[in-house]
Amino acid sequence: MQSQEIPQWSLPLVLSYLEGAPFEPLEEAYLENLTRKTVFLIVLASRRCRSEVHSFLGLPSAVSFSDPQEWVTLIELPGFLAKIQALTGSSPLIKILALTTRKGTFDLDCFLCPVWALKLYLVHVFSVFRGSRHRLFFNLDLAGTEEIHADYITKRVCSVVSDAYASAEGVALPEGKIHLHEMLALASSCLGFLMVGLVFHR
Repeated sequence: MQSQEIPQWSLPLVLSYLEGAPFEPLEEAYLENLTRKTVFLIVLASRRCRSEVHSFLGLPSAVSFSDPQEWVTLIELPGFLAKIQALTGSSPLIKILALTTRKGTFDLDCFLCPVWALKLYLVHVFSVFRGSRHRLFFNLDLAGTEEIHADYITKRVCSVVSDAYASAEGVALPEGKIHLHEMLALASSCLGFLMVGLVFHR
């Protein structure tokens, strides 16, 4: 299993980038940008590695939003056994909490809410693509005609980080490759919880 190291790139800088154009207003964002933001937030909020996020099912019966929308639960493809799950025995049911202004109130103005982003994403993709795809994220490169590969997740996350630095004046992206396992370290650390403002699991 890969070691989890805190990345050299700045999470606050990237999150600040996600709060503005071209991602907001999220309801008006191009599907590619909606996808990139949703993938990034779900990877961070789920605390799951690339192979696990790749295995999330997108069928209506597999994605359950609470009412009111305080959380969403996701499940993995049947028979999927991630390396981390094999070692830790973690549950295949993933629960992601929404960002709320107060308990029981879903804040539509919370630009970093993974539940809100996922809800919008699913509404958009199911209105555009109608097929037999099973995974949570659709392959926009192939107009949703084929299932995504795990690299699809990596490319969307890395593009968000690199574009965030490209849009920031006088700030250079640190040298070295961006790795998704660094996101696990962020989400698992106290620093990550404070920066993102999320309590990922009850």
